[in-house]
Amino acid sequence: MSSNLHIQLITPTTGGRVLRLEDTETGLSLERRLDPAKPLLSQKTKLIRLFEAMLENELAVA
Repeated sequence: MSSNLHIQLITPTTGGRVLRLEDTETGLSLERRLDPAKPLLSQKTKLIRLFEAMLENELAVA
């Protein structure tokens, strides 16, 4: 996991949960609504992998 990655678990007033990942160095972020039927840790791990892959692709183009 990147040391520049900031993770927030947000609970909107409308219900549910949202996981927000932000790279503090680039300012890029990703938000996803979480599935309440699945474990938080597995969803968080998948989203971190996805976000880091997206960052690598984005930074490779720049």
